[in-house]
Amino acid sequence: MRFRRLIQLARLAALLPVLAAGCDGGGATATVSGTVSYAGVPVQEGSIQFTPKSGKGAVAGGTVAGGKFSVANVGLGPMAVYISTNAPSGAGAGGGPISTADLAKAAQDRQAAKAKDIPAPAAVPPDATGNNATFDVKAGVNTLQLDLTPPKGAAK
Repeated sequence: MRFRRLIQLARLAALLPVLAAGCDGGGATATVSGTVSYAGVPVQEGSIQFTPKSGKGAVAGGTVAGGKFSVANVGLGPMAVYISTNAPSGAGAGGGPISTADLAKAAQDRQAAKAKDIPAPAAVPPDATGNNATFDVKAGVNTLQLDLTPPKGAAK
């Protein structure tokens, strides 16, 4: 009887480091909410991603809808913030990646639509100025306003 109890305790002792390693709580997190626009137009549909600048920790993300987002469980500290969107319909060959020239044409189309009070979606190129910017996430609730602009040297 005593020998069995000793084996059970030994097994439990062997499992404790494994269990403790999986229970670090993942670190402190916060919620980040805010707005996203590109070339002055709210991003209608897309996603936002927070990646730790240190390369350590979890990536967090969520959706952008109507130019707004709210992401919970974002790790604390400096984060690279990346916005991605779908290409506007008809842009990009075969529905594939969209070029900066296509985006410039889409921006011109948006300006024409604005003159007619027709809302148009904004597509954000990966190299948009302000994309991948660093945001320092603090404990609690954070507010972020992202005003992305066309890449430097893009056709106007």
